[in-house]
Amino acid sequence: MRAEFKKAYEISSDPALLFNMALSYHKGGFAKLALWSYQQYLIKVPQSPQRAVVEDRIRELKVEVGEQ
Repeated sequence: MRAEFKKAYEISSDPALLFNMALSYHKGGFAKLALWSYQQYLIKVPQSPQRAVVEDRIRELKVEVGEQ
């Protein structure tokens, strides 16, 4: 599934796919990729209504990968 999200994002550049990729990476145990995806999502959609949730997840993932 993660490969499909990545390919879809490469084709469409839809930032919502970055959010979905982050969820998928996180659930799959790929914390660094999830962190990158969430960060890219906020760069692309700085006024996201999900911003607070994404920022919380970024903080959690930074601790998880040792980027405190």
